[in-house]
This record gives sequence, C-alpha cells and structure tokens, in this order.
Amino acid sequence: MNKQRITITAFIFKLGDDYLGFLRNLTPTVLFLSLAFFGLPELENPNWSLEKVGMVLFSLGSLFIAISAMAVNIVSFAKKALKALQELQNIEVSAPLSFWQTVKLLWQEGNAKVVMFFFVINIVAIMMVMTYGMNYAFNFYRTISSMVG
Repeated sequence: MNKQRITITAFIFKLGDDYLGFLRNLTPTVLFLSLAFFGLPELENPNWSLEKVGMVLFSLGSLFIAISAMAVNIVSFAKKALKALQELQNIEVSAPLSFWQTVKLLWQEGNAKVVMFFFVINIVAIMMVMTYGMNYAFNFYRTISSMVG
C-alpha cells in the first residue's frame, strides 16, 4: 500500500463541492430549528387552545425536520469526506467498510489526524453559525409576531 501524506488544502480542494453543499444545506436546517424553538415555549403555558396546539404541532414538525436534515447532511458529508481521504492516501479497500471501520483505518494507516482536527474545528464553527443564525431568525420571528399581534 502506497501511503501518501496529505495536507489540509489538498483535502479541502478534493472535497470542495461536497463541502460547499454541506454548508449550503445548513441554512434551511437553521431556519427549521429556529422555527421549532420559537413555538416550543407554548408548551409551558397551561392555558391550551386550538391555536396553541397547532403551534406546538408545527414546532414539533419543524424540530423533526431539522434533526433529520442535520443527521442526513452530516452522515452524507462524513462518508464523502472519508472516501476522499481514502483516495488521497491511496488506500484501497476490497470490501465496503462501515463508517467507524473506515475512520479507524484512516487513523492508523495515514496522517488523517490533521484532517480529523480540521473536522473538530469545523464542527465547532458550524455550531457557532447555527447558534447565531437561530438567534437572528428568532429575533426576526419575534419582530413579525409583534407586528401581527
């Protein structure tokens, strides 16, 4: 097996379109998550009406969509990233491996530690973007609700 050292830049350029697609898919997820968090405080109110039940159902639906979209997006991106790492390190696998087996193989056989560090920093940055995005979306929804009611 011909091990090849890879750099972060080579990895990012190899994964470029998939990475941009992953980031683009975060925007609707943030919007659905902020919609869910906007309506879920209605659960605390003891006075129930048909309107509040509708809002809670809408919020729970938005929460389900956001969580499922995040899971699909993260798993899809991780699989593509691991495949790109295998290609960059010239690691050929005869049978398809599970996600964790692939991570273990790349960790032991190559210099994927640098790329894994990149993933950790990227995940932290994404969480920050989602937090700020939800904050701004939340303020937007509050402004709209104060204008309507």
